[in-house]
Amino acid sequence: MAKKAVALALSIIAIIFCISNVDRRVSAEYDDEVVDKETADVQLEIPTEQDKDQSEELEIIKSSEAAPITAPQPTSAEKTYGMDFSLKRLIVQTDNYSSLTAYDAKITPLIKGFYVLEFKTEDATRDAYLNLSDLDSTKSIDVDVKVKLSSVPSSQYAWGVENIGADHYTDWLELNSNNNIVKIGVIDSGINKDHLAFKNSNNINDRIVITENTRDYINDDADPDDENGHGTSVAGVITESTPSNVKIYPSKVFDASGKTNGTEGVLNVFEAISNAVEKDKVNIINLSLGFDSENESDIVKCSDYESFVSFFSQIRNNYGVLVIAAAGNEAHAVSFPANCSDVVAVSSIKSDRSFSSSFSNYGPEIDFAMPGENLLLPTIIKSTDIVSDQSITSDNAMRPISGTSFSSPFLAAAAALIKAENPNYSPAQIIAALKTYAVSLGDSNLFGNGVVDFGAKKFNIPHVYAKADSSAAWAKSSTIKVGAVSSSPINGVAYKLNSTTPTSADWITEGISANLYTIPVSNATVADNGTYTVWFRNTAGNSGKATATITNIDKLGPNFASIPNANAANVNNTSITITILDSQSGLKNATLYYRKKGSTGSYQQKSISYNNVNTQTTASFTLSGLDYQTTYEFYITASDALGNSSTSQLGLFVTPMTDPIVDEPTDPIDAPLPDAGETTNNNNTPETVKTSTKNNTNNPVTLDPVVIYFSGFIGSCALGFAIYRTIGGRR
Repeated sequence: MAKKAVALALSIIAIIFCISNVDRRVSAEYDDEVVDKETADVQLEIPTEQDKDQSEELEIIKSSEAAPITAPQPTSAEKTYGMDFSLKRLIVQTDNYSSLTAYDAKITPLIKGFYVLEFKTEDATRDAYLNLSDLDSTKSIDVDVKVKLSSVPSSQYAWGVENIGADHYTDWLELNSNNNIVKIGVIDSGINKDHLAFKNSNNINDRIVITENTRDYINDDADPDDENGHGTSVAGVITESTPSNVKIYPSKVFDASGKTNGTEGVLNVFEAISNAVEKDKVNIINLSLGFDSENESDIVKCSDYESFVSFFSQIRNNYGVLVIAAAGNEAHAVSFPANCSDVVAVSSIKSDRSFSSSFSNYGPEIDFAMPGENLLLPTIIKSTDIVSDQSITSDNAMRPISGTSFSSPFLAAAAALIKAENPNYSPAQIIAALKTYAVSLGDSNLFGNGVVDFGAKKFNIPHVYAKADSSAAWAKSSTIKVGAVSSSPINGVAYKLNSTTPTSADWITEGISANLYTIPVSNATVADNGTYTVWFRNTAGNSGKATATITNIDKLGPNFASIPNANAANVNNTSITITILDSQSGLKNATLYYRKKGSTGSYQQKSISYNNVNTQTTASFTLSGLDYQTTYEFYITASDALGNSSTSQLGLFVTPMTDPIVDEPTDPIDAPLPDAGETTNNNNTPETVKTSTKNNTNNPVTLDPVVIYFSGFIGSCALGFAIYRTIGGRR
């Protein structure tokens, strides 16, 4: 028993020992894990200055072992040397918006990925510039720059519209009833939308568009009222040079003094561009403004501002918007933003197409030269203006003025004309077309590709318009409205059906009014429907042509699709039918004319009316009361809805006899009556001249009266011959 107790005790002790040993091992393992975690946490903490120095030393050693030594990075002062942070604004392109929210700054979004940050101090602006520049998410960053309006006084008259041939292009679009809307964003000092220059013949403003997106960035409201006059003049160039389907979308970024919100920064300009592009979906942007640089050394070079370059690149290439800007009026290198690669720069020329050297900027960035000197343009009346004529108000005032500010909208207008005619054109295609229509003026640093002249390069050959009467209704006659736009007077018009070459005899030289002519197309002048070619010739000896197709003239009567068919059943039921088709204006009536053949009397007639049926139809006439066994002649006429008629060929028909032909009655002796009950047929109707006898089957046999007659005749002859022989025939 004792042995058993000892064994039990030893077993219990062994179990306790094993459990305690396992518990110590688990605790040790858990403690090791905690230590590891604590060590990891310590490694993520910011090191002390001493540790930091050691870690930097180690990092330098490791870097020198892994890669060649690089040049030292510039200091903060070096990075910002010469930069002007006085406007306290940064323009940042980033794909990480949250990287901007860490700063005490007002954030204004522009187009996608672009933002303007406004700070309270220059130091805060500088610090943010340095920090954001080091982020991978920052695609570009630049400080804001100053801009101003571009204009100089003048004292002459407007001449640019005719000089560039914009009047011809406008006539051409209006002649073709072109209604493709082209939107031009004018980023300027606002606009006097009530000015007479923007109203149509009904005194309604149909050129200036104010939307829920329209902004006055100076007064922070939605009314871009012009307090300077510059924006009204710029818009006036565009409306004077284009038809009514070219619309102005104004934005006000300059105050009465021509400054942008007092600080002259580019923020309002970029924000206005973004708003016009993204919300109003404009096609063209006009910027008659520039960086404030009286001295050439102060010029902002767009290429030095990566965000500016990227911004305008995206406007053109991602949004498909053409940006056009004034070159500037300081008589030196092209100013910003006209010197950006994706902005079309415009210099100024005089009416004789010489360079406006007294003020126009120049350089390799110039793309085109357009009228900009001595222009009479719409404006406003300022409080400082002295007006002797009290009838002149801000709603009808005009001011002589010069500047590349007005050269730029002339090019914007030219681009809009091309866009209206070719609505699918991209900015690159519009620029290519402008180059095609440009007349070279010499030095490209002054004139770029030259002046756009639609009169000399497009309408020197008559552009011919031809449009047939659009009415779908059938008519006996029609017209083709034709016209031509030509920079030289028109002195001849010719037109032919289905022909491509006019002869000298085809040219008409009289009756042409204002390059317009109406071709009458009718039975009397032209033989048929079809495609007509129309030519116009000008005094320069050039001719142009166009075609128009006439399809609605109905000069033919109905077509008889079959010959007349007569079915004279009897004198009281004679039917005449014929198939008729008129697929144009439609069958209106058909008339049958008939009389006895050989008669010289009037035809009798019978008519059927139709409701302008233009499908194949059978006309059927029924006649009664005709004479027995008589030949009649007849014909049919048919008329369409316009009175065109056709006549069928002559037809004949003979009426039958309706009474029976009866034989002479036979002698009753020669034709004994049949037995009772044997003179009827199975239908119990009388048999007219038949007799009957019986055969062996007790069925009545009917004999013909002729047989009975000849049998009696032969018997009589035999009897007479026998008597003759018996009485006296022998000797």
